[in-house]
Parts: sequence; C-alpha cells; structure tokens
Amino acid sequence: MSLRERFVELMEQEQKTLHFFSTTGTREFQAEGYDPLVDVTEQTIAEAKRRIAMYEALIKKIDGN
Repeated sequence: MSLRERFVELMEQEQKTLHFFSTTGTREFQAEGYDPLVDVTEQTIAEAKRRIAMYEALIKKIDGN
C-alpha cells in the first residue's frame, strides 16, 4: 500500500467518525441526559474535521498540487 493510499484510507475512517458524531448529534445525548458527552462529541467532530483537512493536504502534496 502506498503512502497516498494509506492517507486516503485514514481520511475515509475520519469521515465515518465525523458522519457518526454529526448525525448522532449533541441533542440526542442531551435528550438522554448525557450532558458530559456533548463536549466530547463537539470535540470529536472538531478533531475529525482537522484530521480530514490534514489528510487532504498531504494527499495534495503527494499528488504535486
């Protein structure tokens, strides 16, 4: 597996994480009384977005763009 392929794979995993936490959302956790999970969810979403951007930049660098 090339480095580029590995970055694409990692980015896809982060996109799944982002999708899960974005669709689950903080409202569901609040509705069920899990207030501490709201902060964790928002932090996880922000970290996933940051890692996706990092992988996109690395892939572009490898592609020479």
